[in-house]
Amino acid sequence: MVDAMNKVVSLGLGLLSLTREKVEKFANELAQKGELKRQEVNKFVDELLKRGEEERGNLRMIVRNEVERLIGELGIATKRDLQELEERVKGLLGSKA
Repeated sequence: MVDAMNKVVSLGLGLLSLTREKVEKFANELAQKGELKRQEVNKFVDELLKRGEEERGNLRMIVRNEVERLIGELGIATKRDLQELEERVKGLLGSKA
């Protein structure tokens, strides 16, 4: 189970770092070896790049959620918290004038 998880993580991280040039080179190598038909190279490249972009989006969401969770646990004020506090202070000062 741990080995499978490591493979999934490695695949995900690998997809994150893919560039069109790297994918095209890999696809052409597969085509030369006969593991991929020449007419399938462009589709294969597009699919891998699309998957890489999806993985980057997923990773961003995971990181964002984890950061928000940690901020909440640690009780750190967010930019929004500070803006709300500033508005409250302005409102209190305005009502006393």
